[in-house]
Amino acid sequence: MLTLKDILEIENTSDILDYRCPGTDYVIWPYMRSPVMRMLIYKLVFPFNSFYSNRHVDDTPCKIIMSTIDGLFHGSCKCACKEDIVLLCNGINNIKNDGKYFNRMSDYFAECFPEKTLVLENPYLWRNLRPRYINNVAPSSPFIALSLAFGRLPHKSKDIKAAADFTSYISNRILELFKITLEEDQLKFLSTSLTRHMTRLKYELGIYRFILRRISPKIVIFEDASYGRIGHLVRLAKSMGIKTAEMQHGLVSRGHYPYNYADTILESKEYKEYLPDYFLSYGDWWKSQINLPSEIVPVGNPHLDAMTSKRKIDIQNSILVLSDGEKFEDFLGLAKEIDKLSTGYKVKVRPHPVEREKVFNLYGASVGNIIVDHNDNLYDTLSKSYAVIGEYSTALYEATCYTNNVFIRDNIITSFFLPDAPFKKFKGIDDLSSMLSSNIKLEQKYFEGMWAENWKDRYSSFISKTINKDI
Repeated sequence: MLTLKDILEIENTSDILDYRCPGTDYVIWPYMRSPVMRMLIYKLVFPFNSFYSNRHVDDTPCKIIMSTIDGLFHGSCKCACKEDIVLLCNGINNIKNDGKYFNRMSDYFAECFPEKTLVLENPYLWRNLRPRYINNVAPSSPFIALSLAFGRLPHKSKDIKAAADFTSYISNRILELFKITLEEDQLKFLSTSLTRHMTRLKYELGIYRFILRRISPKIVIFEDASYGRIGHLVRLAKSMGIKTAEMQHGLVSRGHYPYNYADTILESKEYKEYLPDYFLSYGDWWKSQINLPSEIVPVGNPHLDAMTSKRKIDIQNSILVLSDGEKFEDFLGLAKEIDKLSTGYKVKVRPHPVEREKVFNLYGASVGNIIVDHNDNLYDTLSKSYAVIGEYSTALYEATCYTNNVFIRDNIITSFFLPDAPFKKFKGIDDLSSMLSSNIKLEQKYFEGMWAENWKDRYSSFISKTINKDI
């Protein structure tokens, strides 16, 4: 079976960095890396999967316009104030806290320096959530909407040609390395998305340059900078003398392409400008899973720390199956098989956050004996779980704080994405049944250093050292 290292050969050549966006001279590969890598992984490793995500997206013009107006009304003044720290994060991470929305990725960090931090939040499904638990949050919907509008302007011939040249190059390289051809709709997708990106790029850079000049931060901390899709914003910040970092926002592994690069890319001084200066990891353990030019700084997992500090001793009366956000029906089927084992435990299946709304509308609270878990508090569900089962999820690792019974399916997905996972693997339902009944437990030595302690002190120290200022 192919590994990620094999697929990374696609970028293990300096030629790939020669293709640039006309007008800005920005390298094309950072922006196109994610869609190309996803295409290759799904085509070479998971032929039963589709490149095109089935996740629900609500981007109707009315939604976008209303979100933009709302964002201008509630965020304009906040983006005019000077702040030392900007946290650029995604709205999907919001949870309810005392009736107010709290972003579990950014807001803990924002609370450390509330007078010096601005949270710029990308809307999820074009919804700017309020009321907020912290005050200094500005929706980025106006900037995103304006950038998307510029991308719909008539395309210049030089942009169309540059997109066609890159698409032809990457298609030929895929054929040369992997002996496969991309389908017509895939080539069209790459060419169209790249053309729109190049059309709006100089405008988008202008928008964010204006915002960053007004705020004048010393550091910008992104949520997903290493994916490449916002690499141009990372480079922009660096060109303005602003430090950049990425907060770990979930599972990273040796099979996860955003955090692992080919040698040619790692050795490129220019490409480093598109990646953050620092990666704020959950702990030292994750260093072995990452191959980035960014400096890795173990900070901790604030949300997990907050939830485990409130941990109650609950009756662990259920078996929890975790969906991955792509194929809920498959995990529902696994839950039904487990239910037939008559283990004496309730069986729950938990949708991934990106599919939660869709699943709730389709299935409601249960399917037969299977409970569809819609609890906003994942950790409350974990605390009641005797065993946790899944394939590729951050929650599998977080579950080890609550139970030693964590299992993953032994299949092509886990072999690729989690080649050295510290969990017990099962091939089929009989295998899992045997593991559940024999009480096989995890050895905690495999998880040492996974979650750094004292995250507040670590984060405060990092900020003070990085911006050379005692704040």
